[in-house]
Amino acid sequence: MSYYFLYQQKKIPSFAAYLFIFVISLTLIIGFKSGRRSTIVSRASKETTPQKVLVSNLNSESVNVSFFTKEDARTFIRYREFDVRGASFITKFDSRDSKTQTQRKTHYFEIAPLKALTKYELEIYSEGKLYTATTPSELQFQTPKKEVNLSTYPPVFGKVLNKNFQGAADVLIKIMIDKAQGPSYTALTKNSGEWILTLANIRDSRGTQIDIQDTDILRITAQSPDMTVSKIGAQYQYCRPLRTVVLGQDYDFTSVNSPGNVLGAVDSRSLNSLITYPRNGAILSSSYPVFRGKSTPLSTLQLVLMPQQTVYSLTTDIEGQWRFTAEESFLPGTYRAKVVNVKTRESETIDFHVGKSGEQVLGEATESAKPTTNLPKPTTAVEPTPTTATPTQIVLQNTPTPKLISPTVTQRQIPITGSTNNNILILLSSGISLLGLFLVLY
Repeated sequence: MSYYFLYQQKKIPSFAAYLFIFVISLTLIIGFKSGRRSTIVSRASKETTPQKVLVSNLNSESVNVSFFTKEDARTFIRYREFDVRGASFITKFDSRDSKTQTQRKTHYFEIAPLKALTKYELEIYSEGKLYTATTPSELQFQTPKKEVNLSTYPPVFGKVLNKNFQGAADVLIKIMIDKAQGPSYTALTKNSGEWILTLANIRDSRGTQIDIQDTDILRITAQSPDMTVSKIGAQYQYCRPLRTVVLGQDYDFTSVNSPGNVLGAVDSRSLNSLITYPRNGAILSSSYPVFRGKSTPLSTLQLVLMPQQTVYSLTTDIEGQWRFTAEESFLPGTYRAKVVNVKTRESETIDFHVGKSGEQVLGEATESAKPTTNLPKPTTAVEPTPTTATPTQIVLQNTPTPKLISPTVTQRQIPITGSTNNNILILLSSGISLLGLFLVLY
């Protein structure tokens, strides 16, 4: 090793060299802090913050609390008397959870028993996180005085369907009464889409109990877990029961002339017909037609397809619904379907046309279309759904087994936030360090 440089006279004072190294080092430290960005891998958190918190069905003994979350979440609430020293919180779980907590988007709680003329405060927890209200009053309520005779009226009830005419479960029904200033009323639909609610403790703006008349207007909102909403205006007399509604459509039953006025594309009148689909004169684009309808519950029906006079025996479910699907292709042509209730002899007949490939669904059948004798062979009915019974069929011949289509799963990359290459700064700092060493030694 050569020690020559140790004995050479230094051309630059050591103090100046050390000062230079200090300044450069300080500059690099500041540069690293301001310019360096480390690679961070992050996963989007679930959107489980409670929305549309509502206190409803308030009386002197109980109350309901409801809200929504954008994604499925496990939630619970706690309540206690407001501003009472030593009062402890009481925990309540969703009214549908009997053994374990279930993740869901619509959350519904019942709090009971309560004290009359008492103020309470709430805490809402979603996935273990405490919800912070926008205003303190959102999570506070006060019970009214105890009623000597709790005013009750015939319950209002109805049914909500999805757009595919299946029962809509966990839909929040909210009812406001035009002339009342009291709390709103809420209920949840069952798996079948049915709901029922008793109106009680109806009060005016002064807190005095009032009666409800048949012509009083009820404002009803049906909101599903995916935030699909139907708004219904109806007189009280038309809510016992309320006609079946389809989510996403608005309805008006507020006057004598409007019980049939539906503000939407779905004709709810057909939901109570022996044959609700297809409609009379319809042109079907599918060669595998589906037949649906409604009759008396647990009744036997006969479906006759013409011109071949093929007869099928069908059985309705406890709600009177029936459904039949052909699994073999219908050739293009005109057909007739007739459904007869074996017991009541009630019947309905429709004509429908199976169009050629590309033919307009809403178009008229062409005059040249002739009935065909190639009707499909009897087939088994579609698997039953929770709300609609699958019709049973008398004749079974060579029915093919339907093939299941596996869903396509798309892999998505986890999002990566800012990453910056620091190689230039590292090389620069190394070079300046060597330069500083050179200045110190020489």
